[in-house]
Amino acid sequence: TFDVNEHIDATHIVAVMEKHPELFSDLPEIPEEAAITEGYSFQPE
Repeated sequence: TFDVNEHIDATHIVAVMEKHPELFSDLPEIPEEAAITEGYSFQPE
């Protein structure tokens, strides 16, 4: 099984989202349960 957690580090996009929210202002709000935050880990069902 391919483990995406070994290949994706959300640190950088999370930092951009925090420092420059205006870049994302035209996008619909991300539901809390789908948000990628610091320490995010994908858990396949």
